[in-house]
Amino acid sequence: MTNKEFIHYFVTAHLNVKAGKPRPQPISNYEKIENRWLALHGLGKLETFRYLYSECQSEADFIQWLRDIRGADAVTEAGRLFDGLSTAETESTQRILTAEQWQHWQEQGYLRIGGLVPPDYCERVKQFICDYQGIDLNDAASWYPHHQDWHGLMLQVYQQPDMETIRRHPAVKQLFAELYQTPNIVANTDKVSYNPPETKQWKFRHHALHWDIDHRRPPEYYIQGLIYLDDTPEDRGPLKLIPGFHHSYEAYQQQFSNPVAAQHAIELEAGAIPVPGRQGDIVVWLQTLPHAASINRSDQPRFVQYLSFTKVD
Repeated sequence: MTNKEFIHYFVTAHLNVKAGKPRPQPISNYEKIENRWLALHGLGKLETFRYLYSECQSEADFIQWLRDIRGADAVTEAGRLFDGLSTAETESTQRILTAEQWQHWQEQGYLRIGGLVPPDYCERVKQFICDYQGIDLNDAASWYPHHQDWHGLMLQVYQQPDMETIRRHPAVKQLFAELYQTPNIVANTDKVSYNPPETKQWKFRHHALHWDIDHRRPPEYYIQGLIYLDDTPEDRGPLKLIPGFHHSYEAYQQQFSNPVAAQHAIELEAGAIPVPGRQGDIVVWLQTLPHAASINRSDQPRFVQYLSFTKVD
Protein backbone atom coordinates (compact mmCIF):
# COMPACT_ATOMS: atom_id res chain seq x y z
CA MET A 1 0.00 0.00 0.00
CA THR A 2 1.48 3.34 -1.06
CA ASN A 3 1.28 6.55 0.92
CA LYS A 4 -1.35 7.91 -1.46
CA GLU A 5 -3.41 4.71 -1.23
CA PHE A 6 -3.23 4.72 2.56
CA ILE A 7 -4.42 8.32 2.86
CA HIS A 8 -7.38 7.55 0.59
CA TYR A 9 -8.32 4.41 2.58
CA PHE A 10 -7.75 6.08 5.96
CA VAL A 11 -9.79 9.20 5.25
CA THR A 12 -12.56 7.33 3.44
CA ALA A 13 -12.93 4.84 6.31
CA HIS A 14 -13.37 7.53 8.96
CA LEU A 15 -15.55 9.83 6.89
CA ASN A 16 -17.81 6.86 6.11
CA VAL A 17 -18.13 6.09 9.82
CA LYS A 18 -18.94 9.74 10.49
CA ALA A 19 -21.60 9.67 7.78
CA GLY A 20 -23.06 6.33 8.92
CA LYS A 21 -21.86 4.53 5.81
CA PRO A 22 -20.09 1.13 5.60
CA ARG A 23 -16.34 1.12 6.05
CA PRO A 24 -14.14 0.05 3.12
CA GLN A 25 -13.10 -3.59 2.85
CA PRO A 26 -10.72 -4.41 5.73
CA ILE A 27 -7.05 -4.87 4.92
CA SER A 28 -4.62 -7.14 6.76
CA ASN A 29 -2.30 -5.64 9.40
CA TYR A 30 -4.15 -2.36 9.13
CA GLU A 31 -3.43 -1.23 12.68
CA LYS A 32 0.33 -1.66 12.21
CA ILE A 33 0.20 0.19 8.91
CA GLU A 34 -1.78 3.02 10.50
CA ASN A 35 0.62 3.30 13.45
CA ARG A 36 3.59 3.40 11.09
CA TRP A 37 1.96 6.07 8.91
CA LEU A 38 1.05 8.26 11.90
CA ALA A 39 4.53 7.96 13.39
CA LEU A 40 6.29 8.81 10.14
CA HIS A 41 4.04 11.83 9.64
CA GLY A 42 4.48 13.06 13.22
CA LEU A 43 0.81 12.92 14.15
CA GLY A 44 -0.86 12.11 17.43
CA LYS A 45 -3.82 9.77 17.19
CA LEU A 46 -6.26 11.92 19.13
CA GLU A 47 -5.50 15.12 17.23
CA THR A 48 -5.89 13.26 13.93
CA PHE A 49 -9.20 11.62 14.82
CA ARG A 50 -10.46 14.85 16.36
CA TYR A 51 -9.98 16.61 13.02
CA LEU A 52 -11.42 13.76 10.96
CA TYR A 53 -14.61 13.63 13.04
CA SER A 54 -15.09 17.39 13.23
CA GLU A 55 -14.00 19.72 10.45
CA CYS A 56 -12.79 17.28 7.79
CA GLN A 57 -15.17 16.85 4.84
CA SER A 58 -12.93 15.34 2.17
CA GLU A 59 -9.57 13.80 1.38
CA ALA A 60 -8.42 17.19 0.07
CA ASP A 61 -9.34 18.77 3.43
CA PHE A 62 -7.27 16.18 5.27
CA ILE A 63 -4.20 16.67 3.07
CA GLN A 64 -4.38 20.43 3.53
CA TRP A 65 -4.72 20.04 7.32
CA LEU A 66 -1.72 17.71 7.32
CA ARG A 67 0.39 20.24 5.41
CA ASP A 68 -0.75 23.08 7.64
CA ILE A 69 0.34 21.44 10.89
CA ARG A 70 3.42 19.54 9.68
CA GLY A 71 4.67 21.59 6.75
CA ALA A 72 4.70 20.64 3.08
CA ASP A 73 8.34 19.48 3.04
CA ALA A 74 7.91 17.26 6.10
CA VAL A 75 4.76 15.72 4.62
CA THR A 76 6.53 14.98 1.34
CA GLU A 77 9.49 13.36 3.12
CA ALA A 78 7.20 11.29 5.36
CA GLY A 79 5.41 10.02 2.28
CA ARG A 80 8.73 9.02 0.71
CA LEU A 81 9.70 7.19 3.90
CA PHE A 82 6.37 5.36 3.96
CA ASP A 83 6.82 4.34 0.32
CA GLY A 84 10.40 3.18 0.92
CA LEU A 85 11.80 5.78 -1.48
CA SER A 86 13.86 7.37 1.27
CA THR A 87 15.47 6.14 4.46
CA ALA A 88 15.56 7.86 7.83
CA GLU A 89 18.88 9.32 8.86
CA THR A 90 20.65 7.46 11.65
CA GLU A 91 23.18 9.06 13.96
CA SER A 92 26.07 7.15 15.44
CA THR A 93 25.38 7.10 19.18
CA GLN A 94 27.37 5.34 21.86
CA ARG A 95 25.65 2.33 23.41
CA ILE A 96 23.61 3.30 26.46
CA LEU A 97 22.60 0.13 28.32
CA THR A 98 25.02 -1.79 30.50
CA ALA A 99 24.87 -5.56 30.88
CA GLU A 100 23.36 -5.07 34.33
CA GLN A 101 20.64 -2.78 33.00
CA TRP A 102 19.81 -5.21 30.19
CA GLN A 103 19.48 -8.03 32.72
CA HIS A 104 17.23 -5.87 34.91
CA TRP A 105 15.09 -5.09 31.86
CA GLN A 106 14.66 -8.76 31.04
CA GLU A 107 13.90 -9.74 34.64
CA GLN A 108 11.85 -6.77 35.86
CA GLY A 109 10.47 -5.31 32.61
CA TYR A 110 11.30 -1.69 33.37
CA LEU A 111 14.26 0.70 33.63
CA ARG A 112 15.01 4.21 34.81
CA ILE A 113 17.80 5.90 32.85
CA GLY A 114 19.21 9.36 33.57
CA GLY A 115 21.50 11.77 31.80
CA LEU A 116 20.23 11.38 28.25
CA VAL A 117 18.33 14.65 27.81
CA PRO A 118 19.67 18.06 28.94
CA PRO A 119 17.72 19.63 31.84
CA ASP A 120 16.99 22.81 29.88
CA TYR A 121 15.05 20.74 27.30
CA CYS A 122 12.83 19.55 30.14
CA GLU A 123 12.45 23.06 31.53
CA ARG A 124 11.19 24.36 28.20
CA VAL A 125 8.46 21.73 27.93
CA LYS A 126 7.53 22.24 31.58
CA GLN A 127 7.20 25.98 30.94
CA PHE A 128 5.11 25.30 27.84
CA ILE A 129 2.69 23.18 29.89
CA CYS A 130 2.33 26.04 32.37
CA ASP A 131 1.94 28.73 29.73
CA TYR A 132 -0.57 26.67 27.72
CA GLN A 133 -2.85 26.29 30.74
CA GLY A 134 -2.23 29.65 32.38
CA ILE A 135 -0.39 28.14 35.36
CA ASP A 136 1.86 30.22 37.59
CA LEU A 137 4.04 27.97 39.75
CA ASN A 138 4.26 30.76 42.32
CA ASP A 139 0.47 30.85 42.66
CA ALA A 140 -1.06 27.56 43.83
CA ALA A 141 -4.54 28.88 43.06
CA SER A 142 -3.69 28.62 39.34
CA TRP A 143 -2.62 24.95 39.52
CA TYR A 144 -6.09 23.52 38.88
CA PRO A 145 -7.11 24.88 35.47
CA HIS A 146 -10.31 24.12 33.61
CA HIS A 147 -8.59 23.82 30.27
CA GLN A 148 -10.43 21.98 27.49
CA ASP A 149 -7.31 19.96 26.58
CA TRP A 150 -6.51 18.79 30.12
CA HIS A 151 -8.32 15.56 30.86
CA GLY A 152 -7.68 14.36 34.40
CA LEU A 153 -3.96 13.86 33.89
CA MET A 154 -3.28 14.05 30.17
CA LEU A 155 -2.77 17.33 28.33
CA GLN A 156 -3.82 16.53 24.79
CA VAL A 157 -1.22 18.60 22.94
CA TYR A 158 1.09 17.11 20.33
CA GLN A 159 2.51 19.70 17.93
CA GLN A 160 5.02 21.70 19.94
CA PRO A 161 8.70 22.28 19.03
CA ASP A 162 10.22 21.63 22.47
CA MET A 163 8.28 18.38 22.84
CA GLU A 164 9.51 17.41 19.38
CA THR A 165 13.11 18.12 20.39
CA ILE A 166 12.90 15.63 23.24
CA ARG A 167 11.07 12.86 21.37
CA ARG A 168 13.54 13.06 18.48
CA HIS A 169 16.69 13.38 20.61
CA PRO A 170 19.31 10.88 19.31
CA ALA A 171 19.96 9.43 22.78
CA VAL A 172 16.25 8.80 23.33
CA LYS A 173 16.04 6.93 20.04
CA GLN A 174 19.20 4.99 20.88
CA LEU A 175 17.70 3.82 24.18
CA PHE A 176 14.56 2.52 22.48
CA ALA A 177 16.60 1.04 19.60
CA GLU A 178 18.63 -1.02 22.08
CA LEU A 179 15.49 -2.24 23.83
CA TYR A 180 13.81 -3.12 20.50
CA GLN A 181 17.13 -4.45 19.20
CA THR A 182 16.74 -2.62 15.89
CA PRO A 183 17.55 0.92 14.68
CA ASN A 184 14.50 0.84 12.42
CA ILE A 185 12.16 2.74 14.71
CA VAL A 186 10.49 6.13 14.56
CA ALA A 187 9.25 8.31 17.41
CA ASN A 188 5.52 8.40 18.08
CA THR A 189 3.94 11.80 18.61
CA ASP A 190 2.83 11.42 22.22
CA LYS A 191 1.28 13.86 24.67
CA VAL A 192 2.32 15.32 28.01
CA SER A 193 0.73 15.12 31.45
CA TYR A 194 0.25 17.44 34.37
CA ASN A 195 -0.58 16.22 37.86
CA PRO A 196 -0.99 18.87 40.61
CA PRO A 197 -1.04 18.03 44.32
CA GLU A 198 -4.22 16.45 45.62
CA THR A 199 -6.31 18.70 47.87
CA LYS A 200 -9.62 18.47 49.71
CA GLN A 201 -11.25 20.15 46.71
CA TRP A 202 -9.34 18.37 43.92
CA LYS A 203 -8.96 14.59 43.97
CA PHE A 204 -6.81 12.57 41.57
CA ARG A 205 -8.94 9.74 40.17
CA HIS A 206 -6.55 8.06 37.73
CA HIS A 207 -4.23 6.13 40.03
CA ALA A 208 -5.67 2.63 39.51
CA LEU A 209 -3.31 0.06 38.01
CA HIS A 210 -4.15 -0.76 34.40
CA TRP A 211 -2.81 -1.84 31.03
CA ASP A 212 -2.89 0.14 27.79
CA ILE A 213 -3.45 -2.99 25.72
CA ASP A 214 -5.96 -4.21 23.17
CA HIS A 215 -6.80 -7.48 24.89
CA ARG A 216 -8.51 -8.84 21.76
CA ARG A 217 -5.14 -9.91 20.38
CA PRO A 218 -2.00 -11.45 21.90
CA PRO A 219 0.27 -8.87 23.54
CA GLU A 220 3.24 -7.70 21.52
CA TYR A 221 6.68 -6.63 22.67
CA TYR A 222 5.80 -2.96 23.02
CA ILE A 223 7.61 -0.41 25.16
CA GLN A 224 5.98 2.53 26.90
CA GLY A 225 7.97 5.40 28.33
CA LEU A 226 8.05 8.82 29.92
CA ILE A 227 10.53 11.50 30.87
CA TYR A 228 10.24 13.40 34.13
CA LEU A 229 10.32 17.11 33.28
CA ASP A 230 11.07 18.02 36.89
CA ASP A 231 12.32 16.18 39.97
CA THR A 232 9.67 13.61 40.89
CA PRO A 233 10.23 12.11 44.34
CA GLU A 234 8.01 9.39 45.77
CA ASP A 235 5.41 11.82 47.11
CA ARG A 236 5.01 13.78 43.84
CA GLY A 237 2.96 11.29 41.84
CA PRO A 238 5.64 9.17 40.12
CA LEU A 239 4.82 6.22 37.92
CA LYS A 240 4.04 3.05 39.84
CA LEU A 241 4.15 -0.47 38.39
CA ILE A 242 4.42 -4.14 39.28
CA PRO A 243 7.95 -5.30 38.40
CA GLY A 244 8.33 -8.58 36.54
CA PHE A 245 4.63 -8.95 35.78
CA HIS A 246 5.36 -9.54 32.08
CA HIS A 247 6.37 -13.09 33.00
CA SER A 248 2.89 -13.87 34.35
CA TYR A 249 0.66 -11.59 32.26
CA GLU A 250 -0.86 -14.29 30.05
CA ALA A 251 -1.40 -16.72 32.93
CA TYR A 252 -3.06 -13.94 34.92
CA GLN A 253 -5.43 -13.12 32.06
CA GLN A 254 -6.43 -16.77 31.73
CA GLN A 255 -7.85 -16.73 35.26
CA PHE A 256 -10.69 -14.49 34.14
CA SER A 257 -13.61 -14.94 31.79
CA ASN A 258 -12.91 -11.68 29.97
CA PRO A 259 -10.36 -8.81 29.93
CA VAL A 260 -12.71 -6.46 31.77
CA ALA A 261 -12.75 -8.77 34.77
CA ALA A 262 -8.95 -8.96 34.66
CA GLN A 263 -8.72 -5.17 34.54
CA HIS A 264 -10.96 -4.81 37.59
CA ALA A 265 -8.89 -7.39 39.45
CA ILE A 266 -5.52 -5.83 38.65
CA GLU A 267 -6.65 -2.56 40.22
CA LEU A 268 -6.55 -4.34 43.60
CA GLU A 269 -3.38 -6.35 42.98
CA ALA A 270 -0.53 -5.92 45.45
CA GLY A 271 3.12 -5.47 44.56
CA ALA A 272 3.22 -2.11 42.80
CA ILE A 273 6.26 0.05 43.54
CA PRO A 274 6.83 3.76 42.81
CA VAL A 275 9.54 4.70 40.30
CA PRO A 276 10.66 8.18 41.35
CA GLY A 277 13.25 10.13 39.40
CA ARG A 278 15.19 13.30 38.83
CA GLN A 279 14.56 15.86 36.12
CA GLY A 280 15.43 14.26 32.78
CA ASP A 281 15.17 10.67 33.98
CA ILE A 282 13.47 8.40 31.44
CA VAL A 283 11.37 5.46 32.64
CA VAL A 284 10.56 2.69 30.16
CA TRP A 285 8.40 -0.36 30.79
CA LEU A 286 6.85 -3.24 28.91
CA GLN A 287 3.16 -2.75 28.17
CA THR A 288 2.29 -5.96 30.01
CA LEU A 289 3.32 -4.41 33.33
CA PRO A 290 0.33 -3.02 35.26
CA HIS A 291 1.05 0.65 35.87
CA ALA A 292 -0.43 4.02 36.77
CA ALA A 293 0.46 7.48 37.95
CA SER A 294 0.34 7.74 41.73
CA ILE A 295 -1.35 10.41 43.81
CA ASN A 296 0.65 13.62 44.14
CA ARG A 297 0.89 14.29 47.88
CA SER A 298 3.68 16.87 47.64
CA ASP A 299 3.56 20.68 47.48
CA GLN A 300 4.46 20.95 43.77
CA PRO A 301 2.90 19.71 40.49
CA ARG A 302 4.30 16.77 38.52
CA PHE A 303 5.25 17.24 34.86
CA VAL A 304 5.79 14.39 32.38
CA GLN A 305 6.24 13.91 28.64
CA TYR A 306 5.38 10.48 27.23
CA LEU A 307 7.77 8.69 24.90
CA SER A 308 7.31 5.68 22.64
CA PHE A 309 8.46 4.41 19.26
CA THR A 310 7.06 2.36 16.39
CA LYS A 311 9.07 -0.29 14.58
CA VAL A 312 9.16 0.38 10.84
CA ASP A 313 11.02 -2.68 9.55
